[in-house]
Amino acid sequence: MDTSYTVSVLPESRLQSLDAELASMEVILNLLRYADGDKRGVIPWCEHITPVLCRQVLAALELFGSELSRDFGVEEVRETMEAEIRVMRLLQAQHERLQRLLALTEEVAGAVGSDVMVMAMALHDELADAGRAGGITAFNRLAD
Repeated sequence: MDTSYTVSVLPESRLQSLDAELASMEVILNLLRYADGDKRGVIPWCEHITPVLCRQVLAALELFGSELSRDFGVEEVRETMEAEIRVMRLLQAQHERLQRLLALTEEVAGAVGSDVMVMAMALHDELADAGRAGGITAFNRLAD
């Protein structure tokens, strides 16, 4: 019987390597997320609105910052906001990539499942031809 294409291309050691990378990502993302009860996450990020709002607030802060009761340090605020916006854009791009990877993973799982079903059905047929399929029931045969 031919070796499965999936097993030859994607051995368990590669899957374990992918799992280690996913675990690392999970640790990093858990460090970045906000905790229950803290004030982060109250107002959601909006890809198109947030950067515009930040630029407008910074422009107003530069013009009228001296009239405020506190000194906010316009340059420090600017650097922080710009850095946060860059991080958000990177995270958003990574999120989209992870969604594509999830869809790809589902497709690969379907292909691997199909491969093993084809193999099992072929072996079942051989056993049935030899009169040894006994209590094995081949169900929902999709292709002959």
